[in-house]
Amino acid sequence: MAAAGALTACYSGAVTEVTLAQLTAFQSDYDGRRVLTGGTLRTHPDPRHYWIEDSALNRVALDSDEMLDHRVGTTVTVRGRFAYDREAGRSIAVEAFPD
Repeated sequence: MAAAGALTACYSGAVTEVTLAQLTAFQSDYDGRRVLTGGTLRTHPDPRHYWIEDSALNRVALDSDEMLDHRVGTTVTVRGRFAYDREAGRSIAVEAFPD
């Protein structure tokens, strides 16, 4: 039982570097995992929301308390917890922008 707890603690703290294409293709596999990924930051004003996308238009919404308007149109790297829900789609609860 202690080994299982240690494995869970290690897994929940680990960060997996992944592309947006991988996140969209295997979204259920990454659900709940901490990821590091990047893409071009985009936004929509009503209601204000942000996402990152790649050249193939693989998109993931960003859940961040930070106002990001000054970075829209630039390539950003994001670290956070990925979530996938059939109704709500794909998102990352942003922990940091390490770039």
